[in-house]
Amino acid sequence: MSEHGADRAEASRPAPEQPGGIKIIYQMLSVCLAMIIIVGCGISFYLVPLFHEELLDNERTHIRDLVESAYSVATNYYERSVNGEFSEQDARRRALERIRQMRYGDSGYFWVNDMKGTMVMHPVMPELNGRDMYDFTDFTGKYLFREFADVCRREGRGYVSYRWPEPGVDQPVEKTSHVKLFKPWGWVIGTGVYTTEIQRSLASMHKELLVATIVLLVVLAVSTMLIALRIAEPVNRLAQFSNRLRDDLTIRIEPEGAYELQCLAIALNTTSERLSDTLVSRDRLDAALASLTALQEQIIRSEKMSSVGQLAAGMAHEINNPAGFINSNLSTLRRYVGRLAEFIEYLTHHIANEASDNALQNTGEKRNLLKIDRILTDSLMLIEESLEGIERVKRIVADLMSFSRADSGIVSAVDINEALESAINVASSEIRQKATLVREYGTLPEVVCCPQQIGRVFVNILVNAAQALEEKGRITVKTWCQEKIVCISIADTGIGMDPETMRRIFDPFFTSKEVGSGTGLGLYIAYDIIRKHGGDITVQSEPCGGSTFTVSLPAARPLPDPEA
Repeated sequence: MSEHGADRAEASRPAPEQPGGIKIIYQMLSVCLAMIIIVGCGISFYLVPLFHEELLDNERTHIRDLVESAYSVATNYYERSVNGEFSEQDARRRALERIRQMRYGDSGYFWVNDMKGTMVMHPVMPELNGRDMYDFTDFTGKYLFREFADVCRREGRGYVSYRWPEPGVDQPVEKTSHVKLFKPWGWVIGTGVYTTEIQRSLASMHKELLVATIVLLVVLAVSTMLIALRIAEPVNRLAQFSNRLRDDLTIRIEPEGAYELQCLAIALNTTSERLSDTLVSRDRLDAALASLTALQEQIIRSEKMSSVGQLAAGMAHEINNPAGFINSNLSTLRRYVGRLAEFIEYLTHHIANEASDNALQNTGEKRNLLKIDRILTDSLMLIEESLEGIERVKRIVADLMSFSRADSGIVSAVDINEALESAINVASSEIRQKATLVREYGTLPEVVCCPQQIGRVFVNILVNAAQALEEKGRITVKTWCQEKIVCISIADTGIGMDPETMRRIFDPFFTSKEVGSGTGLGLYIAYDIIRKHGGDITVQSEPCGGSTFTVSLPAARPLPDPEA
């Protein structure tokens, strides 16, 4: 590459962008932290309650099996009494003594009461033996022994929850007992488990689980950090190599690390080689580009000259027509004013000489003869036509100024719905007489544009829509946003267009109106404005089926240069 080309490349090189985003190691540590939080929440809110329910179910099953063992003791002694080995009274005594001695765990025991609520045997509180417990309540007011009897009476066995103090403790705790009816002797045999025992077991399990979890998470965190460092180090080297390529395309990097990173290194080496080969011919490309640019400027100048010729012809034609009928109307007005002057002079002379009723009659006849009333009426109409002609001249000049970009306007962020309302107000005189306006506005983002130019586009389309209505019709204005594109449609129920008219509708100086009624520049200017704002304008129509103009503008784009 030549020294001149290298200097030009250096001057055109953009400033290096600062890297954004989060480093890989931080991302992986964040994932690790999230996993720690998820595991901790899972243990606290899922596993611990699950273990609690599991332990409670196991304990309930356990005390049921224990009651079965005590029940089998009573059954054994009952059968032996039936066989004559013991008397029934001796069998009961022996059975109670055997059940009283039965223990399990640290504080587990069995008791026996009858169906009337009398305590038959309690190994921990012997003072209750023989006592009527039918009206006895626990610390919540529950009739405990009544409920034992009711459960056995209904189902023969069952579970009952209540509050009862642990052995050696005065404060009551939650307890669940299982009771079973021994029908031959009318006994209710039961045992229970305290929730404090379950909580102690759960606390021990929770502690062990927490320790295991912490060890696992520490291992996971260390492993994650090592993996992140192993990935980040070669990636950082690749990033540094990419930065150095901006200044020297001849350097190379040694492929290393994981398979994907080696592939990336090889791809970077290949790309730098191809860029180096490409830059060798940059000077020739610059020369060719300069030649093409000069040729393009020449073609543009030629096209501008052609456009200026068409513009001058159209301007002369369009301005001469209104100027012609304005001149004709003013000539007619001059003749009318002469007659009025003659009539006024006659009145002045005749009334001064005669001053009689006959004078008044003659004055009236003269007024009718000269058609003074009609002259006055026509004078007003001619004045209105003259004003319309002058207004048309103003519009033609404004269109020509817009075509030559003399009134580009200021760029700003615009609410398209508000711009449409402003355009509707400007065109209200045309719309009100011929159409019912229907608004269907959507929620839109702002559009960066020249509001005066965009407003002119809307006014032009609205006026055309009104003029396309041969009788009272409807104009529908609708807005919506689709994939960051703001869309505006203006539909009328007018006469529509044939395919040939649709094909040429945006050509300069083309008009479907009568000669002298339009410049043919309105839609061309509208099309030019929308395209220079990075948008598009399309039309759908068919004869006698109305027309729909759809304008699309980007919702977010850099500010356009008004002088472009």
